[in-house]
Amino acid sequence: MEFVRRLEDARRVLAIMGSNYTSRLDNKDVIVMLMKKLPDESLKKKWVDRAGDLIQCKGRAEYADFVEFVGRVTRRINNRYGQELKSSSPGERDRKESSKGKSDYQSRVTTLATRSDQSQQSSDTQHRAPQKCAQCSGLHGVWQMPSLQKCPVE
Repeated sequence: MEFVRRLEDARRVLAIMGSNYTSRLDNKDVIVMLMKKLPDESLKKKWVDRAGDLIQCKGRAEYADFVEFVGRVTRRINNRYGQELKSSSPGERDRKESSKGKSDYQSRVTTLATRSDQSQQSSDTQHRAPQKCAQCSGLHGVWQMPSLQKCPVE
C-alpha cells in the first residue's frame, strides 16, 4: 500500500510541475526499475504478462498502467481473503503448530508498536541518499522547494 501511495504521490507532484516532467514517467527504463522493486517474482511475472498485453493493444505500457496494476494487486492482497491466504502460508502454519503447547491466552495476545514521526524521519533519512531537487538541483526533495511551497495546491 505504501509503494502505491508513493507512486501516486510522485505522479501528482510531477503533474504540478508540468507535462514535461510527467512524460518522463512513461519511460520504459523507469517502469522496469519500479518493476524490480516488486516484492516477489510471481508478481513481477504477472506485470510482464500485463505489460505484454498492453503493448499488443496500445503499443506500450505506461506508468499509469503500472500504478493501476500494483494498486489492483494490493487491494486484492489486503482484502479478507488475501489476509487468510497470508496467514495460511507454510511459515505461519509452522509457527501455529509450534505454539500449540502454549496456553490459549498466550496464543491470542497481540503486541503493537509505533514510532513517532520524528523517529520515522530520522530512520528514513539514515537509509536514503540525499535527494536532488528536480527544479534547482539542490539537496532537498522537490516538495521542499520554497517557490513550489508558495504555490496553491490546485
